[in-house]
Amino acid sequence: MKYISTFFITIFIPTLLFSQSWQRKSEVVEPPLQLFHSTYAYALPTAETLKQGDYLYGISHRFTLPVSSGFEQLFGIDGPVINMMNLGYGLTDDIFLNLGRSNRESQWWFETKYKAIEIRNESLPILISFLGGVAYSSKPTLVGGQELESGRDWHFYGVAIINTLISDKLGIGITPTFSYNSHLQCPEIENSITLGAYAEYYLDDMYSILIETNPTITGWRNKYDSYTVGFSMETGGHFFKFSVSNNTAINIQQFNSGAQSAFLGSEEKNNLHFGFQITRNL
Repeated sequence: MKYISTFFITIFIPTLLFSQSWQRKSEVVEPPLQLFHSTYAYALPTAETLKQGDYLYGISHRFTLPVSSGFEQLFGIDGPVINMMNLGYGLTDDIFLNLGRSNRESQWWFETKYKAIEIRNESLPILISFLGGVAYSSKPTLVGGQELESGRDWHFYGVAIINTLISDKLGIGITPTFSYNSHLQCPEIENSITLGAYAEYYLDDMYSILIETNPTITGWRNKYDSYTVGFSMETGGHFFKFSVSNNTAINIQQFNSGAQSAFLGSEEKNNLHFGFQITRNL
């Protein structure tokens, strides 16, 4: 009996002491790299996505009457409007799905954004995403007796998105984009390659100044490159963005086809259009 007791003491006491001293080490989960606060600048996408299971709803207006119409037309706000609505969903933390519609040519579109590369650096962090989309214009605007061939009302586009943030204040992004079937009024299918860029300076946790440009590098373009300037306000999961632009289009595919008037330095008076955007993360 003495030997049996000694055996149990030898086995169980060290085991009990070890179990009390050992604890599971908690894994350190690094949060995703975030450089911009929203998934889009104005028309151009940022590299940001949503958290898995989160939704985003957005509504955007761009008034077709120019700011130069003056107080009589409330600087364009009294006039017709290009309207866009979109609903986004975070399929995963790295995959963002977006469905939208614009009343310009009754265009529907669906796009997927994939957050591919995170480079963590205190001085110059970099976030790279890729976006692919398809659009369908159900009521195209045609010229004269123009007739569309079968399939001409479909558009395809791809975007590489590169973002960085300097001193936690200045966000910079570039968006090289390829657009297939850029504009329906072209006699034949025309493609475009643009090199979009934007910069957002964060004044504080709520306000920021945002500029955006989208020059065409090669391929078809409307008369002018597109420029948009304004400011953003962020509060309680809402983003409010106010801007003026020489392009009345809001969604990527139509925005990439260029602007109908110059931004500055032109004899054309009807060149700037007021707009606003509201998005809500759900």
